[in-house]
Amino acid sequence: LVFASATNHTITGVVISGEDNEPLIGASVYVNADDLKKAGVSQTSLGTITDIDGKFTIANVPSSAKTY
Repeated sequence: LVFASATNHTITGVVISGEDNEPLIGASVYVNADDLKKAGVSQTSLGTITDIDGKFTIANVPSSAKTY
């Protein structure tokens, strides 16, 4: 994912297996730690895992974050 904007955002999506096109349960999705550091936020990690349908939500993603 690539992201750029002027404010913090909430990122949502679905992780799908490249092998069988099924949702991936429990996949880690996170904002790159270097992007958090560059944004000047005190957090050292920001992420989540996908649910039973492969869905995820990450809130308060810094606008300067470019990769996750």
